[in-house]
Amino acid sequence: MKKNLLFALMATPLFSIAQLNITQVGYVDFQALHGTGTSNLWGYEDELGNEYAIVGANNGVSIIDVTNPSSPNEVFFEP
Repeated sequence: MKKNLLFALMATPLFSIAQLNITQVGYVDFQALHGTGTSNLWGYEDELGNEYAIVGANNGVSIIDVTNPSSPNEVFFEP
């Protein structure tokens, strides 16, 4: 038990380092849009160079246009 606890305490800082140097430039409030939280995220770029975030919500799937990251725009939602 002590070995597992020691490993967990030592490993935790290693995983949290991945979150450094990230700046939030845009935000979509899924709670306000659909009354739910999110469950997963995937990125996609089309042949014209437009970028999209495909977001799994608790009650459906949303496609967010993030080509302009400071102004994300939901373009589609499928319950």
